[in-house]
Amino acid sequence: MVLHKATHHIQGADEVRVILSLAGKTLSASKTAETLDDAVYAVLDAIGREVQDYRIQRRGVVKEPGPRPRGRIVRLFVDRGYGFIETDARREVYF
Repeated sequence: MVLHKATHHIQGADEVRVILSLAGKTLSASKTAETLDDAVYAVLDAIGREVQDYRIQRRGVVKEPGPRPRGRIVRLFVDRGYGFIETDARREVYF
């Protein structure tokens, strides 16, 4: 992990970089924030997602979508890009 503290009074200039060497793969993440603390939290969150994706890839697990709900569209918000379907069981499902 590399921490770079800005020596001048520039907002958002503190940077943290993480490079991980794993079996057959190198993962890296870099984040800049107003404080080193914020940059560390952000980069650890990002590298955590990278590691999770790598683990899933290594296991060969593919997330399959569940069954598609069937019903009729009861509300549609075209300008917002979503709506609701009412199922035969009278349950509303977001889409």
